[in-house]
Amino acid sequence: MSYFLFVDESGHDRKLAPAEVLGGFAIRDGALWSFIQAVYKLQVELFGVTYPALNAARRAARVPATDEDFDVKEIKGNNFLSPRVFRKARWCATFGPE
Repeated sequence: MSYFLFVDESGHDRKLAPAEVLGGFAIRDGALWSFIQAVYKLQVELFGVTYPALNAARRAARVPATDEDFDVKEIKGNNFLSPRVFRKARWCATFGPE
């Protein structure tokens, strides 16, 4: 039996994001495919599309990229959270490493 480890970070640009977050989880190899299917289903429920479908549609429509990468890799928090949310987040005390 083996495990897959997923790790992701957020806010490491040290510019726009008011906080840095590092998180991860391990999933047993036998549960991986059902997890991937559930994530795709959740993307459709929440956003109405999956990233591969969105990228394929953009390429088919020949929509020009606005940044250096044509494909949409992930949704960034600063794309759907207003600057006011980040400003209010600064009112809270920072969390210690522990």
